[in-house]
Amino acid sequence: MATKKKAGSKAKARSRKVAPSRKQGPYVYTVNLVDGGGRIVIDGLNDGNIYGKHKQVVTFIAGNGVPPFTLTATKFVRNDSKKRKNLKKEWPFKGDEPAWPQSEFEGKLWSPGLFKKAIYKYTVSIDGKVAADPIIIIER
Repeated sequence: MATKKKAGSKAKARSRKVAPSRKQGPYVYTVNLVDGGGRIVIDGLNDGNIYGKHKQVVTFIAGNGVPPFTLTATKFVRNDSKKRKNLKKEWPFKGDEPAWPQSEFEGKLWSPGLFKKAIYKYTVSIDGKVAADPIIIIER
């Protein structure tokens, strides 16, 4: 007994676009200095922009001859948000924020909770140098 097929069902299935899967780590970043040692750059996947799931391990290491660095983060909010006036530091990693500066840091990304996604701007700074400030996007 033959079954009926809906006309065009294969064509519809083939035409649907599927988002590419995001590569999960390892997220290991080296903090370096360029432009005669005046500007910080983050060498690693996506120029320091992190797109991972919660519990993803992220590591930052000071490059050869690079002084210890400080990492700070704030939660990203829309431009029209009332919360924008009261931005405060918010740590995107599990556990307490360590004492800074450090030559190496390793942490696991925190869960965004009930939300599907959390976005943070983080800054890597060294006294007297131009800071680097990429983003972290965490998905559940």
